[in-house]
Amino acid sequence: DIRRVSLETNQNNQAIPIQGIQKAMAIDFDILDNRIYWTDVELQHISRAFMNGSSLQHIIQFGLDFPEGMAVDWVAHNIYWADTGKNRIEVARLDGSSRKVL
Repeated sequence: DIRRVSLETNQNNQAIPIQGIQKAMAIDFDILDNRIYWTDVELQHISRAFMNGSSLQHIIQFGLDFPEGMAVDWVAHNIYWADTGKNRIEVARLDGSSRKVL
């Protein structure tokens, strides 16, 4: 599961209620849209959901081997990830569209 912890107190350690996560590797947050993004190396996809666990979407589902690193550019609305299985870095819009190899 994916958990969130308050930086102000150590008492807020809550699991985000998202079903189906197998092996989350990289994680990032879009502060403007209040969404969490993560890579799942077991399922070989990149997903997102709101912090309350709603609106789960698999935004990149094909052509991934081992999506290990990821960064959300919430200013330009892009997501970048490193796929160590394919030895490449890719970029797409936050909804998964306009995917390109860098």
